[in-house]
Amino acid sequence: WGEVWDVIYPEFKGVLQGNATWSENKLLLLNRNNYCEECYFTWSFSPVKYDDGTVAGVLTPCWEVTERVMAERRLTILKELGDFAPTFRSTTDAYTGLRHVLATPLNNLDLTFTLVYLCAVDSKSVSLGICVGLEEGTLAAPSFVSLDASPDSMFWPFHTVLESKEQVIIEHPQALLDAFLERAGGVPVCLPGGSWPEPPRSVVV
Repeated sequence: WGEVWDVIYPEFKGVLQGNATWSENKLLLLNRNNYCEECYFTWSFSPVKYDDGTVAGVLTPCWEVTERVMAERRLTILKELGDFAPTFRSTTDAYTGLRHVLATPLNNLDLTFTLVYLCAVDSKSVSLGICVGLEEGTLAAPSFVSLDASPDSMFWPFHTVLESKEQVIIEHPQALLDAFLERAGGVPVCLPGGSWPEPPRSVVV
């Protein structure tokens, strides 16, 4: 685990001096599956000693807890949304509550940016109600979109989603956005990575 040696070395060094350690649900960014992956582990370092008390080795039981930690975090977000829902009395209330939850640092680990659009009654336009993580008014986060316009004139597949009533997953969105903005003559926009240094690998619309 060379990529996380700077994280675990201080503990390893301490155990060689005879000090046991315990780390629970600790974040380690590992290079596996061909990308830098968010992983969580619980482990301990315990010295194994000779009869004279000197350290002969290190015992390191380790458990990966990535799925549990991420599931608990996402459930927390859903719970917060559920707690706000009964207080909604208008669209404005809903926007305020959703924006409060979506903008929390905890949520930046899963949703690096969020756009919430409200479809007009006649289904001929959509208006941006919530914008978290992007600058509102850019081609990547337009404030208003007329659905009478050509689908090629907009980056997000509003037409496809509204007609199919199914979600669309966009893979490698940054590369596609760069190409779209170059064609449209728009100002370059970097899709935020939230708490991570890289842009998102996929977007759900």
